[in-house]
Amino acid sequence: MRMTRNHFLTSFIIVSFVLMIWFAAAYTVSANTGSKRQMSSANNAQAASITLTGPRDGASVSISNRKIQGWWDHYKRSKARKSANKKEKTRPDPLTLSWKAAKGTASSYTVVISRSADLSRPIIVKTKKTSLNVWRLERNRTYYWQVKGRAANKTIQSAIHHFYTKDCARVLKVGGVKNIRDLGGYKTADGRRIRQGMVYRSARLDYTTKKGKKILKKSLKIKTDLDLRKKGEGGAGKKSPVLKRYIHIHGLSYSKLWKRKYKKVMVREMRVFTKPSNYPIIFHCSYGRDRTGALAFMLNGLLGASKRDLYKDYELTFFSGCSGSKSAAKRKMKRFDKMYKHMSRYKDSSKPLSYNIEAYLLDRGMKQSEIDAIKKIMLE
Repeated sequence: MRMTRNHFLTSFIIVSFVLMIWFAAAYTVSANTGSKRQMSSANNAQAASITLTGPRDGASVSISNRKIQGWWDHYKRSKARKSANKKEKTRPDPLTLSWKAAKGTASSYTVVISRSADLSRPIIVKTKKTSLNVWRLERNRTYYWQVKGRAANKTIQSAIHHFYTKDCARVLKVGGVKNIRDLGGYKTADGRRIRQGMVYRSARLDYTTKKGKKILKKSLKIKTDLDLRKKGEGGAGKKSPVLKRYIHIHGLSYSKLWKRKYKKVMVREMRVFTKPSNYPIIFHCSYGRDRTGALAFMLNGLLGASKRDLYKDYELTFFSGCSGSKSAAKRKMKRFDKMYKHMSRYKDSSKPLSYNIEAYLLDRGMKQSEIDAIKKIMLE
């Protein structure tokens, strides 16, 4: 069958029209793809314009210094006593966060740190440097962080990274205050943890620097100073050199817990921790060793801390410069041993230490509701 001239022209027109439509569609897809690629490249360039360099994402970091972290990880009872002298060895090292940005992309940075992956309730610090020293992080926590930059009315930002803080006593650096640390963070026999940021122990506060006072009041938000020194010992019995709320109780140490004339003293000390309005609390004597050590033992022992952790907390003082000579530290260690042994057998040696401390307090007039209040506040 022969194709006429008209048929040929009609077929040619139809084919040409189809090809035009196909080329137009292909060009549109190509243009859209290219546009998306350009947008994606621009977004990636913006996200990558700040790169977090340290610590690496998912790293475990120490909140202490190398010596104390090593002692903590490989703890041997009484080893700390052999290091006793007047030199401070507990002062922590800061955690350094670092990042880099393309030259000229940012003149200032905002560092956002949070315990939540969505960066809610953050700590926000502004800096012009590309690193930041971070202090006073809590132990056994996951932290998330991000850096944002500002340049030429444009905001750029990094990816969100995270790191873990290792288990170690939360020793703090506070100007003019020795032997200071958080009493929280320890695991209890029932699998819970003693809450951090609620109770601190230290040596006297008489020489706290201006910067140290700001840390205690603003950063740690401490409300109550519980002074365990006797009246006239330094500034004891007058007022707190740092805080408005001041409670003075001449505290007990070691064997005095068993003397009849001091029967009610420990209950008076422990009652300070029954009132939510008192928290956060710092308690201390002169050196943060004997009277402070006894109260720390009673409080964390009541909450269910293990024998190992009670000893570790006590022995940290031997690294603080507040322990005296090695022979003095040896005597103090023996007194602590006796206190632990006596208290663990107070009512029933087959029961946990926490049971016996509770029995001791109840026998001296403390109410069960007061003990329950302390546990409700202090356990997470």
